[in-house]
Amino acid sequence: MSDTANLIAVSHPPKMLLISVVAKLEIGDKPPESYLGEYIDLAKKHFIPTDEVLWKLGQYQTFREYRVREIFRVGREIFGDIFA
Repeated sequence: MSDTANLIAVSHPPKMLLISVVAKLEIGDKPPESYLGEYIDLAKKHFIPTDEVLWKLGQYQTFREYRVREIFRVGREIFGDIFA
């Protein structure tokens, strides 16, 4: 994958999670599987899968697909036809 494609993949909204500055400082450069369990209640609100296997960097594509499906599913439940 090219550097541009990597940037697009990493910047894609399904990767985004709103966290506090303090949490970001605590997390630092740790891999997701080492910290997501500590933030699982917040993570669930952001459609982060609870399956720890999907937290590994090598599972990013599957992680992202899960998140997109969940965002779409809940969007369709709430907004109906807009997400049809």
